[in-house]
Parts: sequence; structure tokens; C-alpha cells
Amino acid sequence: MESEKTKNIQSENTGLLIRISTYLLMFSFAISATMLSPMMPEIIKQFSIKLSQGGLILTLQSVGGILVVALAGIFADRLSKSRLILLGFSLYILCLYLISIAPLFSVLLAVSFFFGLGSRLVDTLSNAYISDIFPEKKGRYLNILHSVFGVGALIGPIYTRVLLDSGFAWQQIFRFLGYASLPILLLFYLSQRGRNVIIHKENHLGEQEHLTTLLRNKQIWLLSIIMFFYVGHQSGIMLWIPMYIETYLKGSAFLASLALSIYWVGMIISRMTFSYITRNHKNSVLIKWTSLIGSILLFIGLYSKQTWLVIIFLALSGLLTGAFIPLLIDVASSKYPRNTGAATSILYFSLNTSIMIFPWLVGLIAENISFQWGMLFATASLSIIFFFTYFMKDEEA
Repeated sequence: MESEKTKNIQSENTGLLIRISTYLLMFSFAISATMLSPMMPEIIKQFSIKLSQGGLILTLQSVGGILVVALAGIFADRLSKSRLILLGFSLYILCLYLISIAPLFSVLLAVSFFFGLGSRLVDTLSNAYISDIFPEKKGRYLNILHSVFGVGALIGPIYTRVLLDSGFAWQQIFRFLGYASLPILLLFYLSQRGRNVIIHKENHLGEQEHLTTLLRNKQIWLLSIIMFFYVGHQSGIMLWIPMYIETYLKGSAFLASLALSIYWVGMIISRMTFSYITRNHKNSVLIKWTSLIGSILLFIGLYSKQTWLVIIFLALSGLLTGAFIPLLIDVASSKYPRNTGAATSILYFSLNTSIMIFPWLVGLIAENISFQWGMLFATASLSIIFFFTYFMKDEEA
């Protein structure tokens, strides 16, 4: 009896350590995801590049992300997700350092590709990993995971702005984050030592059946399309809104960085509250109406061309739509509980394809037409989701 009680305590402690360490992995990645935006004017100036070329940084990250997600879709449900996460986060830390010493823009792009490999492997598998280890509470823990990501994303622009204003070069900001991420890597490694007390799910499908079956399913394609347009909207806004406010609206550098952080405040609140709202409302219904209302509000803000109105309506849009990614992952993992790795990887393939296209395309539109039209394009992609949700089903397959 005593040994059983001890075993249960060990299991609870191990589960808590796994969650905390996984959350911290996403926290670090989130900081890196949003600290690039305030740096864009500095990077563009240093390398003498165009706006569309600046968008190639995220494009190359996404190419690496697409490659690793495609491989994860094949192998994630057969290999140890925790070991793959360790490998991905190690590569992520290495690339943070290599970015800090990149002498040419071409070298920066090359490192960005490998950065995408490591960071997207962690991003993709962390969701499937949490779903596997805690199947009964995955909805709640996935929302916490993405809320922690939101906190990191909120801190990213502030962290960057403070250091830039203090005289640090943008390269040093990457290096500092790399140093701070090393203890997180060690903590996640130590959390795996007690894994023997965690009950794992069994995969009942054959090695090839799980992926090919999912790829023939119309619902997984529909979820991927919704993910594509939402992330296209989010990535376009995230990368360019600071520069849009600073150069097009003539706002201060502080307000430009603050806008992105306030956007993520809305996103965090969304992810923390939607886990409770979904208990009484279908995911498809929430996604349908919040995408439409969020796009209308953001359009009003951008149309006004007033800095503070843009920031306020941007925050409201984030509040309404910030939970989309965990909601879509929750739907996919509920439909395919025996193949969370493959299902999540398919969604993240769509996510990375979107990031590969939209930031570059928004930059191209801003460069050739106007920044205003570039941001309106990113907003329009959010409204498209409204129509696809009519075909979305929440029930399990």
C-alpha cells in the first residue's frame, strides 16, 4: 500500500515536471518567434535588403519546418517524441548562436532554414507529446501550453526593444536567448528520467496505415485549410505590424513594439478562457463567428489609420481568435486519438506552409502597392475561415 502511494506521488511529480519543462520549451521558442519583428528595420538597414527579402527569413524557417513536419508525420508515432524534442531544441539553441555571428544575409537565411528544422520539431511534437501523456486533460493542458507560448510571444518584442534601446546589437539578442535556453534543455532531459511511471497509450494501427488513412480524410484537410489561413493572418500581422506602425503610421518605435505585445495579451486571454468556453460550445461554432468578427474589427482599426485604434482593435482581434491553433489541434487529436503525432504533423505542415508564403507576400504587397494593402490582405485571410467552418465537424471520427 505504501509503495503504491509512493509510486502515485512519483507519477504526479514526474507529470508536473514534464509539463513545466515542456511549457518552458515553448516559452523560449515563443520569444524567438516575436522578437524578430522589432528587429526588422535594423536587419533591413544592415544588409541593405528590400521588404520582401526580409520576409524570406520566415520563409526559410518555414521551409525547414515543412521538411521536419513531413518527416514527423511519418515517424512521430513510432519513435520517442521526447528524444526528438530534445534533438530539435538542441538544434534550436545552436542556431540562436549561429544567427548571432552570421556575417552575410545569405548566411542568415541558411541558418534560418536549420532554425526552422529545430524549432518546428519542438513546436509540433510538444503538442502531440502533451496529448499522449495526458489524454484525459489534453484540452486543458494544450490551452495552457499555448497560453505559455503567448506569454513568451508577449515578452519577445519587449525584451528586444529594451535591449535595442540599451545599445545592444540585434545579433546579441539571439545569443542571450540561446544562453538562457540551455537550463531549459537540461530540465526537460531530467524530466524524462521518471517517465517509467507514466502510462503511455498504445498505437493500434500499422506503421503505414495511420498517415495514409489521415491523408484520405476530408476533415483533416479542412482543418489544415483553416490552419493555413489563420496562421497566414497571424504570421503576416506578427512580422509586419511593428514596422507598419513605425513607418506607415509614423508611430514611435516603442508603440510599434507595444502593439505586438498587446496583441499577444489578447491572444493569451483568449487561450486561457476558451478552454472553459468550449465546454458549452462547439469548436466549429466558436471559430466561425470569432474569425468573422475578429477580421471586421481589425479591418476597422486598419482603415482608421490611427495608431491607437489600430492597437486597440488588434488586441480585440487577438482576444477573439487567439485560441484557434490549440482549438484545431484539440479537434484533430480528439478525432484521431491513436495517431496524435501524425494528425498534429499534418496541421503543422499547413502551418509552416502558411508562414512560408504569407509574411513574404505581405512584404511584397507592401513594397509594390502600399503597407496599408499588405496589412488588409493579412486581415482578409482571417475572414475566409468563416466560410470553411460550415463544413467542419467536431465529433470524433
